[in-house]
Formats: sequence, C-alpha cells, structure tokens
Amino acid sequence: MALKSLIDKLTGKSDRGSWQPAAGPYPRLVSMDEAAPSVLKNKGGVFALWHRGVRPQWIYIGYTPDLWAALLAAQGKILMWPFTTSNDGVYVAWADCPAGTRPAVVAHFRAVCAPAIETSPLNESGPVDADTKPMEFPLPVD
Repeated sequence: MALKSLIDKLTGKSDRGSWQPAAGPYPRLVSMDEAAPSVLKNKGGVFALWHRGVRPQWIYIGYTPDLWAALLAAQGKILMWPFTTSNDGVYVAWADCPAGTRPAVVAHFRAVCAPAIETSPLNESGPVDADTKPMEFPLPVD
C-alpha cells in the first residue's frame, strides 16, 4: 500500500476514494460557479470545506440532497467569515454516500475533525441530531 502511494505521488495520481473531484487539485469554494461540474445538480452527498495556510482548519462538514445548491449557498454563508479570505481560501470536496448514512457520516467527521462551524443555515438541508451514531468514512486526502 505504501508503494502504491509513492508511485501515485510520483505519477501525479491519487486515490481519493469516494471524494471528488477524483483528480487534480480540490477546487476553491469561490470558484464553484456556473463553470463547476453540472453533475452536482440534484445529486446528494456529503461535502467538506476547509482552509489551508499556517494553521489549516476544517470549516464545515455537511450533507445535502443537492450538492450544487448547498455549495452555492455556502458561498454566501461561509465566505463571509473572516478566516476564509486569508489562509489561501476555502477548499471543497464532495462524496457520494447513501442518503440514509449521510447524517452518521457527518456526525463522524464533526467528532473527528472539530470543524470551526457546526451550526449554520446550511444545516437546514442536512440536519444531524445530537443522538446520531457516527459512522466512519474516509476523510478527503491528498
């Protein structure tokens, strides 16, 4: 497994599992506009927002029945936070997972990653109850 990782790094390939985009750099949230993949429209899944920089941080992790609508909404709700204009911007990744498991996957991420924002108007499209049992799911990596 370690050899495959090394070969993938040398050849520019990465195994992101379910996380999209499957290749290339993760996109910045601000660049998610009409040029973004139309495959996100009416497609459900989980999504993660983070920033890099001196102190990288998970910003928000959620789920939605419509990734396109959620990411556009995140542009208006997340990008207004002060830490999002510095630290090299906000990045986004999304993954498909069965609708019934999405709250549990997000509960796992929130417990493991401790994102800066847990309560947001974005939760309206994908609420996570306090008693939701977390379900492991791989983190977006590169």
